[in-house]
Amino acid sequence: MTDEHINIACDNTVVLADGSLLIVESMFSTVCDLANDHAEVLARLHPVKKRLFDSVVTGAARAATMPGQRVHIELHVNNLRGGGTEVIDYTSLAGRRFDHVAGEALGRGFEPGAEPVIRQLRDKSFRLLFHAMPPIKHVLGASFDADHFCEQLVARCAADMHQDDHDVFYIARSAGPADIKEIFAFIRDYRGVPPPAL
Repeated sequence: MTDEHINIACDNTVVLADGSLLIVESMFSTVCDLANDHAEVLARLHPVKKRLFDSVVTGAARAATMPGQRVHIELHVNNLRGGGTEVIDYTSLAGRRFDHVAGEALGRGFEPGAEPVIRQLRDKSFRLLFHAMPPIKHVLGASFDADHFCEQLVARCAADMHQDDHDVFYIARSAGPADIKEIFAFIRDYRGVPPPAL
């Protein structure tokens, strides 16, 4: 194991009774059955987050708060067909490749070191992925209004899309290259809630 210590954006961390650290990433979809489609789960992980999760699981990096502390990563996903939540042990997914991603494009000018990504899946639909929402390193800092950003992204872009999770947008297969450019342009140029008119 390396001594490199990393910070991970996740939904929750818990110190368990045995002293180990549990990292929890919650994922939700109104369209995809995440509990029964692990390829979709992997396609929804931002590449920075996946790289960090993989490096923790393989021991290449340390996310623990104390030397020698064991770390577990769980993905809590909704079961679209059966209802409820299921837990996926991330070690079962670590190192796996995306087997149904046809292509990927990286945004610019939103979050340095963790720019948003749009992936096209083999069924021709798209996923817009953010490393974190609200972003950790946006120019607006703490004044970034995630609700306003997400509402305006859907309202101002022509593509048929909706926010499917806190950091994932589902874009319909009808979207074309002009739609993808428009989405990336909105993300790059977003500067927050306009000041009230005088």
